[in-house]
Amino acid sequence: MQMKFIVILFCLTLIIGLVLNNFNASAPKKLLFACDVVDSILQKDQYYRRYLASPHSPYIHLMDSLIIQNGYEEGFKIPSSVDSKILISLDKQVDLLLNTTHKSKKIILDSINKLQTELDCKNVMQVIDLISKIGHSNIKTIQNKCGLESFIVFVHTPTELCDTVYSIIEKINLKSFNPNRYRHIMWHLNGRSEGIN
Repeated sequence: MQMKFIVILFCLTLIIGLVLNNFNASAPKKLLFACDVVDSILQKDQYYRRYLASPHSPYIHLMDSLIIQNGYEEGFKIPSSVDSKILISLDKQVDLLLNTTHKSKKIILDSINKLQTELDCKNVMQVIDLISKIGHSNIKTIQNKCGLESFIVFVHTPTELCDTVYSIIEKINLKSFNPNRYRHIMWHLNGRSEGIN
């Protein structure tokens, strides 16, 4: 009797396992871009940047002061309103100031930037992996609210992955269904030298 019960329990476990495995195999691929997955990616995208963008960050403090001195009353609150050539010039000035007067703070900022760059690389690779799993032609089926938000990490693509990301956004034809995100990503991939068009 006990052996019969064990055999029945084993068979039920096997059947339930097969059903669940079959369900997972037929589950929509768009679940790969579920909100919790995308939220995790987006949190990592800003993990160390929160410190770097903090008003207490020496970089932000100096940059804000220089932007205001150049006639932009809002300072660093709205960096996109500042001419990109001025931002590049000011960034070099801040770098020089931190190198000469705040060396210890510069070392801290550099190490935080390095940590964020490592996270950026992992994030970009994760989104690339998700896109490959869902398939380039199925990308329009993912939820706009969550899935497409994950593409924002492409604006922090490390140099060594730029060609790969460029190829992917062309394959999925991002420009046709999300032109603003496409322009933002292209601005980054093209070196951020000009404003976003």
